[in-house]
Amino acid sequence: MTATVNEHLKIHGDLSVKQFGALVGLSHSSIWLRIKHGHLKAYKLGRAVRIPYSEYERITSENVIKANP
Repeated sequence: MTATVNEHLKIHGDLSVKQFGALVGLSHSSIWLRIKHGHLKAYKLGRAVRIPYSEYERITSENVIKANP
């Protein structure tokens, strides 16, 4: 049985900026702006910036992210 993308992400718990953008349909730069302005929680892991999967669940359930900031 193969796991879906969402099941995989729930297990691993975080997303790259690129992965997050692809899931929500926004550009890399739009995601960076939302992180910079505090609209998305993110953390550094070494040189990488990661976004918790819980942020994806939050914005999809609350419809927080709009296409134009």
